[in-house]
Amino acid sequence: MSARRYAGKLAANKRYRERHPEKIRAYKKRARERAKAKREQGRGRIEVDLEGCWGWTGMVNESGYGMVRTDGRTKRRAHRVIWERYKGKIPPGMILHHKCQNRRCCNPDHLQMVTRAEHQALHMRPTNNRCGKGHEFTPENTYIRTGGTRVCRQCANERIKEWKAGAGREAERIRKTRYRARLKIQKVLAAFGDPGWSFPESLAAVPPA
Repeated sequence: MSARRYAGKLAANKRYRERHPEKIRAYKKRARERAKAKREQGRGRIEVDLEGCWGWTGMVNESGYGMVRTDGRTKRRAHRVIWERYKGKIPPGMILHHKCQNRRCCNPDHLQMVTRAEHQALHMRPTNNRCGKGHEFTPENTYIRTGGTRVCRQCANERIKEWKAGAGREAERIRKTRYRARLKIQKVLAAFGDPGWSFPESLAAVPPA
């Protein structure tokens, strides 16, 4: 490129900056975001979109959050690791809320450190304050899943009790079925002259399966 052409290009760029200062500021902001994310890119696991989110492209858990191995074995959520690198340690009892509603985002500027009760309030729907059985969604009676849905603790406890009662009956049924099967095997072995194994004669002596 000749000196004359280079000088004309510089003049054109100067005029553009003077006419469109807001575009220049936005471009510089995106450039800073890309440079900041590039330091966290590591193995190419972060991509910056137009909204400024640092999308995690590496390992993701079943809830949609990015996961990273910190010491080669321990898995941690990527947004928590990057927050601690830029903002410091997360105190016990505090969690990070995605203001952008993007679970893969690791941008510290898109995260907010809140308590669990505050996080539940942020995900709570004010239109319906009762579960299907009529229990009120109070902070003590509400559990927020990783997907952001509310769960009534009272209903959940009732389901757990019903499941435990049903599981106990099912375990006893399986135990009796296995005992009857062992008796049949013993009879077959005895019919062929094989002494077989020594089975207990009562069900009470059978150890739990």
